[in-house]
Amino acid sequence: MIPFGLCVLLALQAVNAPPMVNRQLIADAEKGDAEAQVKLGRAYAEGLGVPIDHGKAVVLYRRAADQGHPLGQYLLGWSYLGGEGVDKSDMEGFRWIRKAAEQGSGEAQVSLAAIYAEGNFGLDEDHRLAFQWSHRAASLGFVAGALQIARVYEDGEVLPRDYVLAYAWRSLGGALRVRAVGTADEDDLGELAQKMTK
Repeated sequence: MIPFGLCVLLALQAVNAPPMVNRQLIADAEKGDAEAQVKLGRAYAEGLGVPIDHGKAVVLYRRAADQGHPLGQYLLGWSYLGGEGVDKSDMEGFRWIRKAAEQGSGEAQVSLAAIYAEGNFGLDEDHRLAFQWSHRAASLGFVAGALQIARVYEDGEVLPRDYVLAYAWRSLGGALRVRAVGTADEDDLGELAQKMTK
């Protein structure tokens, strides 16, 4: 399995960095624009143009999340899981991340797959659900989802070992990475190709 931290990092790389704070962004957020609320919240969380203030970030994420904004839900979930700007609550964090995943947030789907795969935050491991969420994320073009599926087929612990499918999914993950960041991964498919011929 792909380590949990790497899945989260790959998912977060797909989220565009928030813009620097300007009057228009603040005005839009105050008027209730969910996208502006998420961007301003991220600015507060990361100290971009404003002092870091996780409490303000959480207030903005919640406003966006309550409007059904998937990225707002996802970031609010991670705020709860990390206890940043809000009391730590694994149950509440998981609930918000799952909401975002169910609405089609690939970032949330990758995170949810990793949470299920490793049994984090008080949940039991559930490799079937981890595989399903990885597949959904991969279908949206998320590298980590495709690589997680490749690992499942290569390991043969959750599903029957299938090196051909592992190779196909790892190749897809490489292609998605090139599309997303413009460079190929250093991952060597040669060893996996040799396993396919045995």
